[in-house]
Amino acid sequence: QKPIPPNASEPNAPQDAALRQEEFGDLSQAADQFDAAREYYAVALAHARPDDRAIRARLLIKLADCDHRQGRYDRALDQLAAARTAARPLRDTTLNGLLASRLARSHVAAGAYTPGTRYARAAFRMLRSTNEHVELGLIEQTQGIAALRTGDYPAALDAFTGSLASFRRVEDVGHMAGAHSNLGLVYKNTGQWREATRSFEQALRLAEKVGD
Repeated sequence: QKPIPPNASEPNAPQDAALRQEEFGDLSQAADQFDAAREYYAVALAHARPDDRAIRARLLIKLADCDHRQGRYDRALDQLAAARTAARPLRDTTLNGLLASRLARSHVAAGAYTPGTRYARAAFRMLRSTNEHVELGLIEQTQGIAALRTGDYPAALDAFTGSLASFRRVEDVGHMAGAHSNLGLVYKNTGQWREATRSFEQALRLAEKVGD
């Protein structure tokens, strides 16, 4: 489905068109159709008012998510830099926390562990008093991945244990499976074979529940 042009005769046509295209983008991204999602978000961004900084920042974050999911980390970081520029005057702690979380994730995925860890810590500070439990779990997961890849196994264990607790608070079974799998990797890399086996088995059981 191609992006739908707005009806210029309607007073709120640009804003309505932006929201409509964003919804199409969300559906496409949920179906892993990232090129289509990116096209919808780009059209939505073109229709968003220049002074509507919250919407523009949100759309730029979603564009970055698409790029990240396709391994285009440099492009994701460029989108996030633009989102920070849009969001800065708002002084919205939650929005800034979400931005820092995405910056952490893309930096770590690109192998830039020091800035990635720094952004993750900042994101956690900004969001820890909110109800963004899934995002907090993802931040801890990012910290754990950075620690695991740099051989800091105690830090990785703490981070993945924290992420599991965050996902449990909202019964996010899919992410809980990922947390158990990550814990299994830590245990495997430290020669704790029994614990590794238990973690991998638990990850498999939870993944099967998601499949059902």
